Amino acid sequence: MSLPKTTRWLLLAAAGAHLAWTSAAQELPATTGPTNPAPALNTLPTLVEKLLSDVITQTPPASERPAQEVAPTPPPALVTSIEADEIIGDRQVQHALLSFGTNAYSFIIPELFHVESSSPDKLVIVNQGYDCFLTVRLVEPASGDLHEPDMEACRRRLLDSYAYAKISEEYQRSIANHSGPAFDFTWQNSGGGVAAGRMIFIRTAAGILEFSFRTGTDQFTVGEHAFNSIVLTFRTNEKGALEVARIAEKA
Repeated sequence: MSLPKTTRWLLLAAAGAHLAWTSAAQELPATTGPTNPAPALNTLPTLVEKLLSDVITQTPPASERPAQEVAPTPPPALVTSIEADEIIGDRQVQHALLSFGTNAYSFIIPELFHVESSSPDKLVIVNQGYDCFLTVRLVEPASGDLHEPDMEACRRRLLDSYAYAKISEEYQRSIANHSGPAFDFTWQNSGGGVAAGRMIFIRTAAGILEFSFRTGTDQFTVGEHAFNSIVLTFRTNEKGALEVARIAEKA
């Protein structure tokens, strides 16, 4: 423990006083009586011990105390809802509505896909065969940084999720007027087969969002089509009321 300068001086003074008392006590006569009363030194050790105790237990000045770390405020949890919209032919169009606090987002759920699960930081959408997964995830809460996500940092995030992934292509992709790094990659899944995927990172008002899909290599085109449906219909409330994409029925 680092003691303040004043405290160190007090400790030295107390130690000196105690040493002086010890020397004086050793020089006292062997007997005492009316003409040779014992000096009133027996209270000094008690006073020194109290001084030492007070010094050791005292709270140092605020200027000399180490700064305390403040726990970061956790980001707002993801709130999700599904909203039915227009009917196109025999399809009921559905919108996924997402919000992190006051930051709201929407996109059209791809045809033949449904919301499988959601957690405080991500939404997972899956097809009927459960072999193609689409994910929207908040990977870094807002920090005041307005720059595009760093390519190298995003690459590390991908490799942290898929340790043995092989990145086949790196490029830039835009979503809702925000641009960021994108990666196409393959990896060997737990079943021994080769899977493929794509990840895109963009910075929004809520923080860095990760858009991804993963599927078998033979289903990559299907997954890509569904993934593009999310990317192209993704909307935000950054300019006011939340927009919702519409599908124009073709004649």
